[in-house]
Amino acid sequence: MVAETLKTGIGMNMAPWNFGSMYINDPQKAATSLGAGTYINYTDQNGNTTLYQVQDGKFIKAGCTNSSGCELTNTSGGTFQVVNVKMM
Repeated sequence: MVAETLKTGIGMNMAPWNFGSMYINDPQKAATSLGAGTYINYTDQNGNTTLYQVQDGKFIKAGCTNSSGCELTNTSGGTFQVVNVKMM
């Protein structure tokens, strides 16, 4: 599992209180692994959830047109779920 996390930049929580939730270990690798156009709901360690889309190998806040503050860079303590855009 550790080797897969290092390769993809994505890990799975094993803690009993958060078992099975996905986390981003390396944003650049995770964006590449998920692929361009993928949407995720990212929940930070404070419980705030934001929608991001993979663009140019980065997670960019959905609808953000300002170049500063749009990229997801600090993923410490957060989890995410891939969003099915057909359900939106």
